[in-house]
Amino acid sequence: MAADWMPHPLNTRDQQNIAKMMMEQGIAGYGAYWALIETLAKEPTHQLPLEFNVLGYRLHIDAGLIKSVVSDYGLFAFTDDGECMYSEDVNNWASDVTKMASKKAEAGKRGAKKRWQNHSTAIAGLKQSNSKPMAEDSTLHDTTLQNNTKETPPKSPKGDGSVLSLPEEFATEVWPAYPKKQGNYAKSQEAYVQAVESGETNKDQVLAKIAEYKAYIKLNNKQEGFVTTAGNWFTGHGWRNEYDTKTPEKKELPEREGRQESYGGIEF
Repeated sequence: MAADWMPHPLNTRDQQNIAKMMMEQGIAGYGAYWALIETLAKEPTHQLPLEFNVLGYRLHIDAGLIKSVVSDYGLFAFTDDGECMYSEDVNNWASDVTKMASKKAEAGKRGAKKRWQNHSTAIAGLKQSNSKPMAEDSTLHDTTLQNNTKETPPKSPKGDGSVLSLPEEFATEVWPAYPKKQGNYAKSQEAYVQAVESGETNKDQVLAKIAEYKAYIKLNNKQEGFVTTAGNWFTGHGWRNEYDTKTPEKKELPEREGRQESYGGIEF
């Protein structure tokens, strides 16, 4: 499992067995407990052999303290053969992470399948249109051909006629269109690819939203320091944002009635 994080419940110290351990072992016991939990989480099997001297060397903790934390407070479970320890909390967390990863993978597959189905439909429609006799009205024929051509998948810059992959599409068309190309490119690309594969958005919608943001920046005379960087915009799914691009109406001030004053008998 590739996850490099796990949740840390805020009420751990309130648990009866943890409180008892801390009463007897102090904060050192609490630290040893979490060091063991983190080590178990990183192990592929989420188990550790009951070799306390080795664990003490790995964690730079006294072997006697580790043995007591593992054995005396019911904080860990043991395999049937009694050779390894594990944690039910770590196993539950690992199961949740695996399920989450599976759901994301399935969503990505569905998004990719839908995208390629749309591409296939567009190509089939274009071929069918080209196989029909030329319409008598050349204007109507040109319009139909243009509409069909818009649905054709973008071609690779390699020039081999292959369809652009989503990372290539992002690199050659989407990223260059953004006004402030700063921030983490890799994470921006990842956010875009995942959103398109899941069906959340597509290239045309993203480009349209970027154009809308540009218009908003120009309309409001935004200085560069107040423009969102590309890294923040893409990872924050900026295509969901709404921008007010309407030109504000100028309010005419009411004319002030002239007033006449006199000074020294002269009116002005």
